[in-house]
Amino acid sequence: MKRVRWFARAVEQEARQLRGYFLFAGSIKRQRQWRRLERANESYGHTVLLDISKIIFDGEQGRRIHALVNLLTRGGYRVWLTPRVCFFQNANKVYKWRALEHVYEYGVEGTPAKFDLCITDRRRVCPVANRTLRLTSDTQRKLSDRDLPVPYTIHPDHMDAREDLNFQTYRDTQRRWLVFFGGDRRSDAYHPSEQYTHFKSTPRPRLVQLAEECFRDNLQLPDSEDALNKLMDTDSNSLVILDSARYRVAPSRWLPVVSRAKFFLAAPGQTYPHSHNCIESLAIGTIPILEYNERFQPALEHGVNCLVYRGEQQFRQLMTELRAMPESSILQMRKGAIAYYDEYLSPQSFVHRLTADAFDRLHMYPYLARPGISNRHSHVNNRVTAARDRTRNQAAS
Repeated sequence: MKRVRWFARAVEQEARQLRGYFLFAGSIKRQRQWRRLERANESYGHTVLLDISKIIFDGEQGRRIHALVNLLTRGGYRVWLTPRVCFFQNANKVYKWRALEHVYEYGVEGTPAKFDLCITDRRRVCPVANRTLRLTSDTQRKLSDRDLPVPYTIHPDHMDAREDLNFQTYRDTQRRWLVFFGGDRRSDAYHPSEQYTHFKSTPRPRLVQLAEECFRDNLQLPDSEDALNKLMDTDSNSLVILDSARYRVAPSRWLPVVSRAKFFLAAPGQTYPHSHNCIESLAIGTIPILEYNERFQPALEHGVNCLVYRGEQQFRQLMTELRAMPESSILQMRKGAIAYYDEYLSPQSFVHRLTADAFDRLHMYPYLARPGISNRHSHVNNRVTAARDRTRNQAAS
């Protein structure tokens, strides 16, 4: 059955790719619109050519291309693009188009004679680049030692607003709440996926419900801007839930709100576990509580940069332990979360690894690939149990 589903998805993706030839007029129109864009003449230390035709690398609403372009530009690369028609068939995707606004056309006046790097989905070595990296999207196999994971990033809206320039401010914020969750919790929108069967996680609606039960005696549910404003400067050893069905906080306030909490309930995203919210919490030092730590490359570590549970019973137990956790342990984990983001998820760390000769390919979906031997649940559970024992001993002392 798994092979049948895989084959069906492969056929579907190939059909989507070939659709570009039938939508030729629309693709050309979007390509011309892109060529007419005005771009800021910013200075960059390096150059990279994107030679991509397959739309499988776009991601939802173009989020993966947006991530790649922004990681490169933030890391000091000026990005150029070979304008292949099939690539433009869906350039109107909101985040794909935003990424293309910062990309220059290859072949026009001002194009470098030689690029520092070429990133391509073609099999040949790029003749106009000093180095070529191939793109891969294979999620049916574990990552190779020669694959460089393209990190999941903060939300594209926050990236475009350059919120990463404010990370230090958010990291220094006084933590007034114990645990925070914000977002959509509807059962019809968040449910286990049948597409990615090699990992399991507790569905978001059920997880938030469990958290409410654990904090029934100390629960805050602000449902308006006024209620949230009053809570922002209130010390409360509680669980704060912003249910977007009741009240949706403005995007510009999201990170300031997350930075008020010591811990963030990093519930699974839609379709698969990873979500932008978890990356944002790591970036600003709000310690994530999650079930999918092995989805990160390398895996997040319980008691070091996150808190990990496996299943409902462990989650309830973890919530009890959390309320008695010493501030010294929380502070160490906060530092660990920030250090993890800076070392593995930031644009600077990505570009640093990009220059290493150890990699031949860029994996655009590393968080969906089958886990390697070191990240299997049996090994992860052993590490989680050992780390949880250390946490208990610290609390007891």
